[in-house]
Amino acid sequence: MRYLKAIALFSAAVFFAGCSEKGGETPGGEDKPSNRSIAEIQFVSRLTDGTLVGTDGDFNSINDYMVNTLKGRKEASLTLLDRMDGAQVKKIMDLSVNTYRWNTFALNRMASASVYEGSAVFFNNPASSVASYPSGNGSYVCGLVPSVAGKYQKLDADGNVISSNDVTSDINFYTVRFSSEDQINAFGGASGTMMTIKQAARNMILIGTVKNSLFDKLSGAVTAADSAYNVKEIAKGKDYTVFMLSNSRFWNYYGYEEVPLAGDIVSYEISVGWK
Repeated sequence: MRYLKAIALFSAAVFFAGCSEKGGETPGGEDKPSNRSIAEIQFVSRLTDGTLVGTDGDFNSINDYMVNTLKGRKEASLTLLDRMDGAQVKKIMDLSVNTYRWNTFALNRMASASVYEGSAVFFNNPASSVASYPSGNGSYVCGLVPSVAGKYQKLDADGNVISSNDVTSDINFYTVRFSSEDQINAFGGASGTMMTIKQAARNMILIGTVKNSLFDKLSGAVTAADSAYNVKEIAKGKDYTVFMLSNSRFWNYYGYEEVPLAGDIVSYEISVGWK
């Protein structure tokens, strides 16, 4: 029965989480906003070219984080495990059962005909859509439409929270991993992958990773495609940088906190808000 439940969970779409009081940037460039929405995404990664889970100890630390720290689905609605590649299906299914959450595999790259690299994404309710878009040399942008849970907060003149209400919203979320210029060239430009996903939903948000040396290249390609969108650096690791791509008309970024798990595995708890 344990694995029958896991098979039922191993499908559909993606993401977000509960409230956050984390600091960060001034939302939307406003000096003293009177209100804000805020939600949290957990992005778990080594930020290297290696797979996320190499040992039983690695898996146990991730399982403990998702089951005990996040309390299954109680303290989270989107958790993304970077480089939880196709060979880790059993572990992904175990995590779904242990946390009572849905999941999907976000394909980032086909390394060969039988080797799939990508992320496992965990969420609390079925998503209405899952799609993949090629973006150069075996790379794919994966998109989903999940229901996002967060808080709507009213602020006083000093930015202190004076009231808070639970809110949910369906969002257009994408994720990707860029490791070559070819992939970025295919993503940007007047007829690139970015324009395809943006035309489908201008209020889309993309959180993924890019090779450290290619961050400026990606930022320039996005701006050239549409100057209303920008790439924000969230966290820089050994080989890769976590970034957020969005239109500031629709999204705020508030900052992040690091939660060390095992070895060089870190959960980047990212606070964002939709407008």
